[in-house]
Amino acid sequence: MQVVSRYRSVFHHTDWRIAYDHYRPQQPIASLLFCHGVLEHRQRYQTMFDYLAGQGVEIIIMDQPGHGETGPILGHLPCALAKVASLQAQLFTTYADPDVPHFLAGHSMGTMVATRLALQADHPWRALILCSPPSPDAWQWLAATLLKPLVPVLGSWRHLWLHALAFAKFDRPFAGEGLNAWLSSDLSVGLAAAKDPLMAPLASLATLQQLAANVATVFQPASLAGLVEQLPIALFFGDADPVGSMGKGPLVVAERLASLGHPVDQFCYSDARHELMHELQAKAFYRDFYSYLHRQLSD
Repeated sequence: MQVVSRYRSVFHHTDWRIAYDHYRPQQPIASLLFCHGVLEHRQRYQTMFDYLAGQGVEIIIMDQPGHGETGPILGHLPCALAKVASLQAQLFTTYADPDVPHFLAGHSMGTMVATRLALQADHPWRALILCSPPSPDAWQWLAATLLKPLVPVLGSWRHLWLHALAFAKFDRPFAGEGLNAWLSSDLSVGLAAAKDPLMAPLASLATLQQLAANVATVFQPASLAGLVEQLPIALFFGDADPVGSMGKGPLVVAERLASLGHPVDQFCYSDARHELMHELQAKAFYRDFYSYLHRQLSD
């Protein structure tokens, strides 16, 4: 295991003070930009990143606007995901080691941010890694279309029923198991998330509109066709994740990517739900994630 320095700081952008963490191994073998999921924050990944950094992986992760210590309104994403992707690129190119291979990864909403970044940035990514991507459901287009005219007026509006309309359905397969049971089969994870002061308790209308719009578009063949040719891609997901239609959604994404000529690796975890980094199989996920990075370095 390498000696790792972890820096917690703020990146001053024109519109926001972006809170970020930078894990710096003594002798990095690769650099990873990681994009977190909706309503959460960067510090929830510390156990995973401590493991990866100990293996020599430099990691940069920021609290996206409307999240964690970046704020300012928890749960309200004040810009498009494409803008968030640009912020991620600016942060990464400022601080990442330029002399090692670069990897791009995201979880949940972060898979859409990472894919947007891979589509818009002329950057030599060694691979794109998608953890628990949402299912590319057609009905999301209708939801995004109906919400869009309301965003200029009610974008920052947050309400319990609006939030429940978007997220409560994920708990239905696990009725009786407790709050936020869809996050992990380790039920303490959902309870801890509910008490975490940096977790956003509610999603704003603008956030939900952006989620729906990107689920409806970013994993469609027309969008994916813009990725760099032959970019290696890995998908990590659980077969009990309701966000991914119980494992079916990532398979659709993988099939579309493979049809476009991308080398695609799939890692499916039995009985795992949405947050693999907090699952009962978390250690296996960490090892598989690192093994994939290491294999790409060897190829």
